[in-house]
Amino acid sequence: MAGPAFLQCPECKSDVDLCGNTLVCPQCGYCSVPNQAVVDNCPVSLLRAPHQLAVELSKGFAIIRSFMHVCVRRFVRPTGCYIDLGSGKNPSYYQYLKDYDFEYVTADGNSKSDPDILMDLELRFPFREETFDGVLLFNVLEHVYDYRHVLDEIHRILKKGGKLYIVVPYHIKIHGSPLDYFRYTHYSLHRLLSDAGFRDISIYAGGGWFQFLSELFSWLPKLGARYVLYPLCLTLCGFDFLISKISKGKFAYSLPVGYFVECSR
Repeated sequence: MAGPAFLQCPECKSDVDLCGNTLVCPQCGYCSVPNQAVVDNCPVSLLRAPHQLAVELSKGFAIIRSFMHVCVRRFVRPTGCYIDLGSGKNPSYYQYLKDYDFEYVTADGNSKSDPDILMDLELRFPFREETFDGVLLFNVLEHVYDYRHVLDEIHRILKKGGKLYIVVPYHIKIHGSPLDYFRYTHYSLHRLLSDAGFRDISIYAGGGWFQFLSELFSWLPKLGARYVLYPLCLTLCGFDFLISKISKGKFAYSLPVGYFVECSR
């Protein structure tokens, strides 16, 4: 049956038919049924590393940085030439990459971080196509308003088969460097990367109730209480691990501290 007068096809602007609650355009074939497969195809794995997380937390690192360090140790194996976007000299995670034989340059829009290349990430990148074997994008994407542009540019400058590694926080206060725009879920990350042309997307989540609490104790090493912090953090991460096992990951998935993503061009 013909639809109400206020309805029109969003593709060809013709009148549409209303079949039950579904809009169908007799001119171009448009149908309003949504694509449910997009939601179903977003796998995410839980990072299960209570000991390693506790070690990093006991050094005084925040929970998202501790999560990042563990993921870098486990998953990043750089070779060739890499670019680290949004980073300056000697970031904390380089301690886990120094033994690999690779070249890297840093690029950032903040001159205070002293990058190799000072550039605006929201403008076209000053690099040739298929230049780099890998890209690091750690704790940066939430600070970029035009995130689709950044992902498109990364895809352009990566060689075929090149690796992109991403870390984004989820449970963290609003912060600067320079502005804080977004928080991403694994659903949005998977879809954004797929739309940009990336493949072999693996997403890891870290989190749970007690890892949230561990952020409150990150100041203890400054008071000489490191020997207290490690067993405390290990206990909290252990509780999260047990709750995750009992709930089949339900609470950890719903309370992530952040995500680590590995994908290929």
